Amino acid sequence: MDEFKEKKELLIGLKKKIALMSDNKKKSELIEGYCSLYNYIKDASDLSVKEMKKFDLELEDLTKFYKRIHRDTSKKLDELSDCATYIKDKFQKIIDEYKKNDICSYERGNYYKVNIRIMSEYMNQFFETLGTDVYNLYQKMSNAGNISMIYRYETLGVSLNAITIDNPCILLDDIEKYVDFYFTFVHEMGHCYQFYLQQNHFSFETFNVFDEVTSLLFEKLFSGFLANKKLYKKELREIEIEDHLYFLNDISAAKVLCGLIEKDEILSIDTNNLRYVTPYSHLELLGRMVKDCGYIYPNKLDLSFNEFHYSIGNVIANYFYKRISENFIDGWKEFKNFICTANYLPLKEALDKYFDIDLMRDNIKKFVKSYR
Repeated sequence: MDEFKEKKELLIGLKKKIALMSDNKKKSELIEGYCSLYNYIKDASDLSVKEMKKFDLELEDLTKFYKRIHRDTSKKLDELSDCATYIKDKFQKIIDEYKKNDICSYERGNYYKVNIRIMSEYMNQFFETLGTDVYNLYQKMSNAGNISMIYRYETLGVSLNAITIDNPCILLDDIEKYVDFYFTFVHEMGHCYQFYLQQNHFSFETFNVFDEVTSLLFEKLFSGFLANKKLYKKELREIEIEDHLYFLNDISAAKVLCGLIEKDEILSIDTNNLRYVTPYSHLELLGRMVKDCGYIYPNKLDLSFNEFHYSIGNVIANYFYKRISENFIDGWKEFKNFICTANYLPLKEALDKYFDIDLMRDNIKKFVKSYR
């Protein structure tokens, strides 16, 4: 039995429909969903490159789609450029707090095994606590074959926004016996929920500093859920340490990029993959980052623009985690309203309201106090 038969038939029908449509936003939304589902099937199935060829869209349609992505991404990057000094100063204040408390990143690798059946049940319960829309989305994705476990080399998981034509999709590294698997699953489910909330507020770009807010918030909420049940105390402690050290990497990398933007030293940037050209050697840029964070983790060595997603996303997720912890109903409502309007919010306005430096400082102090 072909587990992806219905999805492949969906792609074939949509390919014909897309070819006949005039160029507009609706067509771009369908292409976005089409490409996401296409990539999910390609990675989750054993279809050959030759077999996948029949699903390829017309080059002209893809060219127009990528032009829209270039236009929307350029707008987001211009907005970032206008706020570069403002953001760099905020990052510096957080880095100073880490330095004041003698915290720097260092190499570590703790992999904790868990009971697969029990951990799966807890994850299921966690999604239920977030409301019927989260839980129903999770169930629909599970039942419709939109979640697959495969072996991946570069990442533990990835989510794909196929919501305009199907459910969102998740691909996970097949490491169910380790706690990392469940936090990755929760993280990717956060992305899918953000796709769901923003389905009527669609935007097309490869760069958006709010892309990681929901995914990182879900991780924090899942950690709090397990802690409240007094589960995996040792594992959660290690995850907390790792989160701080990775966050220090993120803000150190993003601060280096802010400095380049501030001095107009990004000579060019590819809006499709966010690769950029600068007068400085890669080694020199890494040297700047080391001064702030210490050890650089292997997946941070490329000094990617994606570090803005994780650094800014983490601080904003922290704000909403506190609000939700204090009052779930009001905090959850505020969070959903933010995500639904995030694509239209001026960047500085959003940072003024949700980028809470004092809260981050307090968290660092509490972390250091409890650790020591």
